[in-house]
Amino acid sequence: MLRLHGPLLALAALSMFGCRPQTLAVRLVPPPQPFAALVILPVEVSAPIDAADQERRGQDLLAALAQQAEWRVLGPRAFRLTDELAPDFLHGTDLVLRGRELGFDARQLLFARLRVALHEAHARAAASGPAGAAARSSYDGEVIVTLTLLDADGVDRGEITVREHNDPFAEHADWDDLPAARRAIVRAVEALVGACPGCVAARPALPFAVFVNPAVLLDARDDEGGSLRQTLAAVDALERDRLLWRTMQYLQPAISLEEARRLAAVPPGACVGETPPPGLEAGDCIIAAEGVTVDGPHALAWVLGRAEQVALTVIDTVGSSRIVLYPP
Repeated sequence: MLRLHGPLLALAALSMFGCRPQTLAVRLVPPPQPFAALVILPVEVSAPIDAADQERRGQDLLAALAQQAEWRVLGPRAFRLTDELAPDFLHGTDLVLRGRELGFDARQLLFARLRVALHEAHARAAASGPAGAAARSSYDGEVIVTLTLLDADGVDRGEITVREHNDPFAEHADWDDLPAARRAIVRAVEALVGACPGCVAARPALPFAVFVNPAVLLDARDDEGGSLRQTLAAVDALERDRLLWRTMQYLQPAISLEEARRLAAVPPGACVGETPPPGLEAGDCIIAAEGVTVDGPHALAWVLGRAEQVALTVIDTVGSSRIVLYPP
């Protein structure tokens, strides 16, 4: 392994009101020139909440990158792992082929591996007082997020670690069981971009607003091959609607139940926002561009920037498919 030299940045910030310290540690060596793209490897979650939890954390990472950097990014759905025992990423994935399709040198990629863990400790003790003996319990928990950076040969290029206090009694949205995990991932990306804003080549800006189809969470599979879509199929209609709506709200908090049902039948893609460009309508979902699968804003921006006019495969709001040339 390559021994790292260069700046080591370690930051610690104390939270207010007597809470435990929230810590951030950054070890990173800026490259002499930007990497061609940042590849997000499949996320590792130590104790997944459900079958979609790994996908959920991956989408947290992609969203944070989209908000804080205009980098070229390939999500886990944009490539395939072909050999987990391969000596390096180029032999263990189809990224060489993807590089020919999208116009990048696979040898110049930076890889990000995200690990998310929840550490909890419970204690119970007996205390004596004027009213007699009483049992008292306590809870201590934190989310630990580790973002490891590797080059195409698997050589360590840096690591960011975030520890975020988890308060299970704090108010939070019903659709987010562990908001501390999302906060920790956002802080990790902030640290990465702040320490090395030029680490990765820039992508073209998207000319119109899109959002990830939240149905991407339904087909994510756990280690046993199960998915939330399978869970939905096994419950009654009332419970199905409740679980579907709650799942889709994680990526689109304002989504209606009707819209959640519609998008659940659409393949993963980038859906057009409320201000569509000519040729597209609000709610249209772009699932491919020039034959290349589009799984969200990062992939769409990349493909749109490669040609003056691009053929988009679109699913409209009534479920019909059509080809749209953009710009028209």
